[in-house]
Amino acid sequence: MSCDATRVGPQGPPGINWRRYFSVDAKYVPSDAIFYAGSSYICIQPNTGVAPTGEVGDPYWNLLAEGAENAGPGGANGAVQYNAAGFFGGIPGSRVQATGELVSFKSQHDADTPLTIEAASPTQSGDLQRWADSEGAVLSRIASNGNLTTPNFSGSSHGTNTGDQSVVVASDNGFSGTSSGVSTVTITLSTTEEGMLKGDGGALTQATPGEDYSAGTSSLSTGILKSTTGTGNLTIAVAADFPTLNQNTTGNAATATALQTPRTINGVDFDGTANITITAAPGGSAGGDLSGSYPNPTVAGINGTPLGATTATAGNLLIGDGSEWSSEAMGGDATIDAAGNLSIADSAVTTQKLADSAVATAKLADASVSTDKLAAKAVTYAKMQDESASTLLGNPTGGAAAPSEITLGAGLAFNGPALAVTGDALVTATGSTTPRSLKDRFADVHNAKDWGASPLATPLANRQAIQAAVVYAYSLGGGEVYIPAGTYLIDIGTPIILPSNITLSGVRAQTRLVPDMSTILPDKIYPLATGAMVITGDPTTGNRAGLVSGQTVNPASIVENVHVKDLVFDNSASTTPIPAGYHLNGVQLWFCHKSSITWCEFYNFPNSGPYMAGYRHAEIAHCIVDHCGHLTSEAGSLNGISTPGWIDATDRENSSLDLKIHHNYVSNCRQEGIQNSTCKGVIISDNVLIGNQDFGVEGEAQTPGTTATSATYGYEVPADAIVERNYIDGYSPTLGTYGTGGISWGSANQGKIAIRNNTVRFTDNSAGVAPGYGTTTFAYIGGSGISFRQNNNGVFQVADNLLEGIVPGSGGAVITCSNGLDSVHVTGNHAANCNSARNFFNMATGNVKEFVAHDNRAMDGTFLRMFDLSFTAGSANTLANTNIAITDNTLSGSSSGFAVLRFPNNVTVQRLTFKGNQANAINSSSNGSEGLLRITAATAGGFTLSVSRMEMEGNTASYAGNTICPLMFDASVAASSITLLFAKNNNFGTPTTPALTNAFSAIATLYEAGNGYPGTPNLITKQSAGNVTLTNSVDVLVVNKTAAQATTVTLPPAPITVGKPFTIKDGKGDANVNNITITPSSGTIDGQASYVMEFNYDSKTVMFNGTEWNVIS
Repeated sequence: MSCDATRVGPQGPPGINWRRYFSVDAKYVPSDAIFYAGSSYICIQPNTGVAPTGEVGDPYWNLLAEGAENAGPGGANGAVQYNAAGFFGGIPGSRVQATGELVSFKSQHDADTPLTIEAASPTQSGDLQRWADSEGAVLSRIASNGNLTTPNFSGSSHGTNTGDQSVVVASDNGFSGTSSGVSTVTITLSTTEEGMLKGDGGALTQATPGEDYSAGTSSLSTGILKSTTGTGNLTIAVAADFPTLNQNTTGNAATATALQTPRTINGVDFDGTANITITAAPGGSAGGDLSGSYPNPTVAGINGTPLGATTATAGNLLIGDGSEWSSEAMGGDATIDAAGNLSIADSAVTTQKLADSAVATAKLADASVSTDKLAAKAVTYAKMQDESASTLLGNPTGGAAAPSEITLGAGLAFNGPALAVTGDALVTATGSTTPRSLKDRFADVHNAKDWGASPLATPLANRQAIQAAVVYAYSLGGGEVYIPAGTYLIDIGTPIILPSNITLSGVRAQTRLVPDMSTILPDKIYPLATGAMVITGDPTTGNRAGLVSGQTVNPASIVENVHVKDLVFDNSASTTPIPAGYHLNGVQLWFCHKSSITWCEFYNFPNSGPYMAGYRHAEIAHCIVDHCGHLTSEAGSLNGISTPGWIDATDRENSSLDLKIHHNYVSNCRQEGIQNSTCKGVIISDNVLIGNQDFGVEGEAQTPGTTATSATYGYEVPADAIVERNYIDGYSPTLGTYGTGGISWGSANQGKIAIRNNTVRFTDNSAGVAPGYGTTTFAYIGGSGISFRQNNNGVFQVADNLLEGIVPGSGGAVITCSNGLDSVHVTGNHAANCNSARNFFNMATGNVKEFVAHDNRAMDGTFLRMFDLSFTAGSANTLANTNIAITDNTLSGSSSGFAVLRFPNNVTVQRLTFKGNQANAINSSSNGSEGLLRITAATAGGFTLSVSRMEMEGNTASYAGNTICPLMFDASVAASSITLLFAKNNNFGTPTTPALTNAFSAIATLYEAGNGYPGTPNLITKQSAGNVTLTNSVDVLVVNKTAAQATTVTLPPAPITVGKPFTIKDGKGDANVNNITITPSSGTIDGQASYVMEFNYDSKTVMFNGTEWNVIS
């Protein structure tokens, strides 16, 4: 094997421990090398029996040589390393210099004898130069073009052997044969092997049934296979492929179980399945009571007594006299006719001839005593009464009055035909006082079973029966249609349609209506009823109630007083999504006023369970809804409970108002647990919402028009709502998912929304998506514990909510607010364990005239900051009369500051209050722009801000990272933006600069007092060389320099708190030698340019009187 001497061969670092073949039982440590699956690997992390994967990033093994056989110690450093360019990059463009041995490994033939192949000269190609093993194996040679070819054995030397070498193929693999030298290989398949062969890349071996292959089936039809000459194709033979058979059968016929065509033998059917008996016809002379010959004998006597010669006469009897039978007439008062009817003369039966009680009831046939046989009033009331039972029929007062009672005695049952009370006959119910007709009584509740509904009936029959009962009740002016307990399969090709004044009811938790999903039809075109098991509308036309967009609500478009209660709507057995263009809700009450759905259960509907639209004075309560919204193939209502409102087309009034959704349990639905849109006066309270994949509760603004102020169709109407005392847990143990958010409420104009006393837990939108239909999702970066928005002039109150484990999307926060609002109050909310790295409260945009955040807590989590508020200007580009109050809030831990206020240009804020807040361990990222409070521009560029009065009092701060000052102004804030600032009694922690702010110039007038900086409580001690410039935050300066040096103290620049004392003390006691000179930043001090302290341990207190500085002590 001739090889280029300059080509890089096996090289590598020393210390490789060659362990030969990989073993699952072996322990490996770094530097161990093994051979596995055709390649060599080196261990990089200790392991026991962990096989190499061959992939980049394998934590235990690095590829040493790909496709290498057993490598072993050798080479220059006792290791093997392949150069990828030399071995896998094709034929190198230039030759490289080899060092040491080109190839070195232990021979597989002799573990102790290495095989060494030396390089030829750099330009030589051809045969290998020298072999040093002892086995005589032949490999190949490298031709001049770089290809491997068969060696020229006559010119090569291999140990002591020369000449042709032979190859023997053993029969173990099912083949046998030999090849010598360059002769043609002859390989023969063994005749003793059976089965199929498999190849493993190097040899053919017998395949194992069930492991290497399995039996299959043919897709051909049943029949006999034929082969077509010359093609080798197998096909099913047809009749034309067989010759016609025409021959006689000899010997016995084949057996059969029955004759295909039965035969009749002597009048007896025979089909071959059983033996038959053939009786011969009788013959000869007759005997006994017969005379003559068979087959036609005659009767001569009866029981041995001969018949007389008298001819039979009609009405006579056959009478025996002991010697013969003769025909005789009947004597006395009785006669008999030819048909056998017996008659007795009218005068024959007298009372004297009948014994007492001789004629019992059993002796009289039914109706044998007709009315014409009884005299009038012959059977009296007294004669019918039985002491053991009450009246059957009669007049309890006697006399000639008509019968008036039908009564059964105690323990007696009425077993006769159905009792009918016709007309308006009155019946008194047991225990009642007023008799009523049965028609009146049954009009109260109409039992669907009376129209044919039954757990055993077909789905179509059940739907038609319930619908028939509804139609009948409606014809009487309304009523309740009752479905008894049981499971009823319902056809859903057409919904059950409820008109006005109908209540559909059952037995709570026991009347179960199951949709027959095989009968579902595509959505029908409005106004036809479609998309639900039960729907409101007109059953005579098949139309649902309601309108389409752009129409005006009118009496003809609505139904009233419809209620569904105590029913279970169960689609649990269905697992297949319905196609696009199909919808199925449980109950849809379209445009129904004074309606309710109560104490019902809904399971696994493709869309929502209960659904109301265009309602007024409506209620959904005490319902259970589970796993709805999953089995559909397109977007739509995928919520547990859906209640879209309606906006009229002609005015600015709500068509939907007064809705209460309370005490429901909703779980595992594809999108919202409860969804609502534009309704004036909706209360959603006391619901338990668990594991719904989007929000627990969502309110959406319905905005059909294009402007917010138009008086015509399109005006966004208010959607006033209260969402309170709901328990929302976004995690679903059943689905293993987290909901997008807790409560999301978007209102139209002027809405008044209160979200209070709710518990929201475990929502997560870190993925930035929201659930769509089926398994689809769409991009959504929101997802907050509570979020609310409005277009204009709304009022929101978010109070006393508990939030835990909230993980918002990148655009969300634990609580989020956006869009234009008159007033926002965020008070008493508590967030815990919200590891979100987002803000506790975020207001993206808000033309807010009043913002109040009070007594909120953000604890035990990782937050970006407590508040991030972006304010926007209205059409007048101003926020005049705005009040912003951030008071008594607590934040424990943040990566940035506590609060940031972002204002637009030309904004006027009447009052900004920042009091009593506690910020612990904030700004862990050492953000140089953040502090306890930061004021900046909402957009880039300079802007004008006017804050008439700002109060920053009683706050406490500590910092987890370097923080410059408690109050930070961006450079874009113009000078004197804060007209008046009161900064009092704050504990500002240990900022990098112990001063109130980084930009005093932004404050026109400052009143600062009592602010503390722990470690330097309003005190500066000057020890280093140089002069000192005071800030308005400093109360005391002590000059105690290490070096003897004079000091100049410059008093604070404007703004300066008028009347605030500043004390300067000679702490070293050398002012006599090293004077301390007090110099104002501007103006004079006691009429002079400066004041000199020249007495040891002297101290001076100065203040600014509004015009100049004065020495007051």
